Amino acid sequence: MSTYSKQIRILAVDDEPLILESYQNILAPEDEIETFDEFEDGEDDEDIIFEESTEDIVPPHFDLVTCSQGDEAVEQVKKSLEENNPFAVAFIDIRMPPGLDGISAAAQIRALDPYVHIVIVTAYSDIPPQKIADRIKSSAQLFYIQKPFHWHEIYHFAESLSENWQLMKNFAKVQSNLERQIAAKNDFVQNVNIKMNDALNDRVELEEQLQIKIKNIDEVNTALKILLEEREKDKVRIEENIFSNLKNNVFPYLESLKNSGLPERQNSLVDVVIASINGITSSFTRRLTTEFEDFTPMEIQVANLIKHGSSTKEIADLLNISPRTVESHRKNIRKKLGLTNKSMNLRIQLLKEN
Repeated sequence: MSTYSKQIRILAVDDEPLILESYQNILAPEDEIETFDEFEDGEDDEDIIFEESTEDIVPPHFDLVTCSQGDEAVEQVKKSLEENNPFAVAFIDIRMPPGLDGISAAAQIRALDPYVHIVIVTAYSDIPPQKIADRIKSSAQLFYIQKPFHWHEIYHFAESLSENWQLMKNFAKVQSNLERQIAAKNDFVQNVNIKMNDALNDRVELEEQLQIKIKNIDEVNTALKILLEEREKDKVRIEENIFSNLKNNVFPYLESLKNSGLPERQNSLVDVVIASINGITSSFTRRLTTEFEDFTPMEIQVANLIKHGSSTKEIADLLNISPRTVESHRKNIRKKLGLTNKSMNLRIQLLKEN
C-alpha cells in the first residue's frame, strides 16, 4: 500500500455489529501482523480464497471510523470536513432501521464531500443500481458490493479507491495552483498593458518602454506555455497511474471472483462493479497503451501474478484453472516476449517490461 503523509480515513456504516467488527478486522486490525480470515457466516474452509501464509504481509494502516446508523455517518463526514481530515472511502449498508437508510445517507454525504468514494454494501438487490446512481451523484465514484462479502473485496476496494482518492486530491491541488499562477500571470500582463498605454503619453520614452514591455510579455507567454505543458504531463501521469493500479490490482481479482461460480444475482453485481470502475477511466483509457498489448486478458492476469512471485499452482488456484493451462499460458507469454528456447527467467523479464 502507498505511503501517505497521514493515515487514509475509511468510514464503515452498518447496523449489524458483526459486520462492523469484520470491517475492523480487515481494515484496522489491532495486531501489527494480522492473519486475515473469512468473515462470511457459514462458509466452509475449502471456500476460503486466501490460503497462503500471511507471515510476511504488512497489515493495512487505515484510520477506520464505524457507525451503526446513517444519521451518525452524515455527522461524522461533517466533522471530518470541519477538521480538514476527510474520508477517502465510505462503505455504506442500505437498510439500517430505524434511522436514515443508506441511500439517503450516501446522498447527503456526497452533497457534503464530492471527492469521497462511496461503496454500497447490501444483501438485497431490489433497488436497481441506476436508481441508486440517480440519487448519489458522481457515478464514477459509486460502487457496489453484495453481502456476504469476502475480505479481499473490502481490502482491495479500500486500498485502490484510497489511492485513486489521493490522486484526485493531488490533481485538484496541482490544478488549483496552476490556475492561481495563470491568474497572476494574466494580472501581470494586464498591468503591463496599462503601463504601455500610459507610456504613450510620453513620446520621448515610448520606444524604450515599449521594448521592455514586449520582452516581459514574451517571458510571460513562455512561462505560461511551460506551465500548461507541465500540467498536461502531470495529468497524463496521474491517468496512467490510475489505470495501471486498476488494471493490476483490481480487475484481475474481480474477473477471478466473476469466474468463481457465483450465483447469477451476485455475478451481475460484479459486472456492475466492473462497469463502474470502467467509468472512472473511460475518459482517458483510449489514449493509454497497455504494458503487454499483444497479450490476451488471461495472459495479462497470469503475467501479473508471475511478476508478483506466484507459483504455477498458486496461479492455478487463484484463477480457477489447471496447472497445465497455466504452463500453456507461460509458454505463450515467453513466445510473445521472444524468450522461446532461451534460459532467461520469465519473472525477471516481465519486471523489466513493466
